[in-house]
Amino acid sequence: SSTTTGTFTISRSCAPAPEIAQPGGANCSGAKAFCTDQSILFPNTTGVPTAQTGPAYGCVTSTKNPVWYYMEIETGGPLQLTISQENMSGAGIDVDFVMWGPFPDPSTACTSIQAGSAPIQSGYAAATVETVGIGLQGGSFLSNTGCIGVTTPPPAIAGQTYVVMITNYSDSPGYINFSQTAGTASTNCNIVQLGSILSFSGEYRSEGNLLSWITEHEMNVSHYKLNKSTNGTDWSTISTVFSDGFFNAGTSYQVTDKNFRN
Repeated sequence: SSTTTGTFTISRSCAPAPEIAQPGGANCSGAKAFCTDQSILFPNTTGVPTAQTGPAYGCVTSTKNPVWYYMEIETGGPLQLTISQENMSGAGIDVDFVMWGPFPDPSTACTSIQAGSAPIQSGYAAATVETVGIGLQGGSFLSNTGCIGVTTPPPAIAGQTYVVMITNYSDSPGYINFSQTAGTASTNCNIVQLGSILSFSGEYRSEGNLLSWITEHEMNVSHYKLNKSTNGTDWSTISTVFSDGFFNAGTSYQVTDKNFRN
């Protein structure tokens, strides 16, 4: 059984670095929000041979390791941004994309996309950076495929949603960055969910309180410091636990507080 024997906090110490967003979805219905804030990195996906069936993927014929994100337009107007992808060592790796839109919201978007609505733009060049354009030119193609993903869709309107699926042909763990390069439109960063401590729990045991937590994407996290208090004002450190530094979500930690009566 579990019981509360005091007040606990856990903090993580990080080197100055970009924030890490929660991973995007494996399919459209699980898509997570992105924005063009360069201080936020978005996890890619590995180990998935192909994207979900149903959607039309334009010029992108290989959908290896797909990850789904969407952006909400905050300020209307033309918008151009780059999508770049790097492995864990910071080296650029091939990135391709497919974009659908505009839609009033993510749910409506996925219903339409799953039904096979045509994408408005796609990029399938053998490159580590692709350009997305709304009201400005975006997209790319491989000359030997005969498929042209380059388009100039109408300018964005505030409140609209665009869905983007991004692939990872190299199957290398890493991060995706979205950077606005032109246009007067802006994207909503307030809806982006950042990676964090996924759960934290305490369990009373005869030998002490067992404190457990699970984290995700520990990029630049050096350690976790656990503090406790009996009055919510005065705090003491129970333990400092060094991070494993793992890329994937679901890293677990445990500490037993044997002085739980103090």
